[in-house]
Amino acid sequence: MPGENPFRYGDVVSGTQFTDRREEIAALRADVESGQNVVVIAPRRTGKSSLMRACVEELRDAGVLVAECDLFAAPDKGRLVEQLTTALYRGLLSPFERAGRRSLDFLRRMPVAPVATVDPADGSLSFTMPTTLRRGDVDVTLDRLLRLPAEVAEERGRRVALVLDEFQEVTRIDRDLPRVMRAAFQQQPEVAHVYLGSQRHLLRRLFTERNEPLFRSAKVMELGPIPAADFGPFIAERFAATGRSIAPGAVERLLQITAGQPYDTQELARFLWAISAERAATPEMVDEAFEHAVMAESARCATIWEGLSPYQRLVLLAVAAESGRIYSEEYRHRHRLGPPARVQKAVAALADRDLVEGAARPGFTVPDPFLRAWLSGRVRTPPAPVSSG
Repeated sequence: MPGENPFRYGDVVSGTQFTDRREEIAALRADVESGQNVVVIAPRRTGKSSLMRACVEELRDAGVLVAECDLFAAPDKGRLVEQLTTALYRGLLSPFERAGRRSLDFLRRMPVAPVATVDPADGSLSFTMPTTLRRGDVDVTLDRLLRLPAEVAEERGRRVALVLDEFQEVTRIDRDLPRVMRAAFQQQPEVAHVYLGSQRHLLRRLFTERNEPLFRSAKVMELGPIPAADFGPFIAERFAATGRSIAPGAVERLLQITAGQPYDTQELARFLWAISAERAATPEMVDEAFEHAVMAESARCATIWEGLSPYQRLVLLAVAAESGRIYSEEYRHRHRLGPPARVQKAVAALADRDLVEGAARPGFTVPDPFLRAWLSGRVRTPPAPVSSG
């Protein structure tokens, strides 16, 4: 609609609001259709959930049965059993099958009968486990659920995909859970397991370190920024679709600030569209929109700040003010950071939270442009995320 802001952020986007990623979707779909396990690693705000949503829609259109489970909603194994039961019920059975005999067959497979709850809004079912459930029953039921997709794939003669979102939570739920999953999944050639997560260091450790149970059990797919050559035309087209225009220099400025990160780009473009009105958006207006966006993000930035130790704050401020080789003596002296071992420990903690990224060479940066500006105070002229050698 001409009067409706065409940019969207904060949740999963689809349709005309989803940007490109055709190559990534095609690669992920091909892997799933061939039974290849994949771990998609990307920082928060990179659009991995939107990419997965687009891929799931294509897979389902092609006849693949897809079950999606969010581990972030499972604080313990009991809740994981409930989430996984609901995900498998909704993903492996069509709406028609849920109303017939297959629904009963599905429930009979459970060692412990779950309690079904009907959502009054859409009539969908979700499941909880009996309050009298014993710990041993939880383990047996979870193992049964992990093996169920392969049984359904064989019975139905169809490819099955199990998507596990925020998979870095797996060790928080139970440290032994990766080993249990490996034991169940390694004999499931008919099932493609897709692991998504935003804490990149944790996911890399789970799948690439030799002493981890899931070592080399999935192909690693790193999701990065969208190239300016793809994102630029998308931004211009979205402005044009609503009867507005944006100068090429404004597109370039916007993408310089966001470095092509989908969430940040959509957010800044939304603020820019809101202030452009009948005028063509200019580079100066991009900086004005950026100021509004940073103010809108201030509560989130303050929450991040409050969750850091005093020394972690000092290191984060230094990297926000000057990206570069933080371990060098000159850099540490300039920002009063102290010994390199202490800096390294703080950087590791910040990197685990995706607050900094990079390496000793060429250097570290704060990738979030809004947090970077909030920390530095340079809101009107935000620095581009460039590492110095």
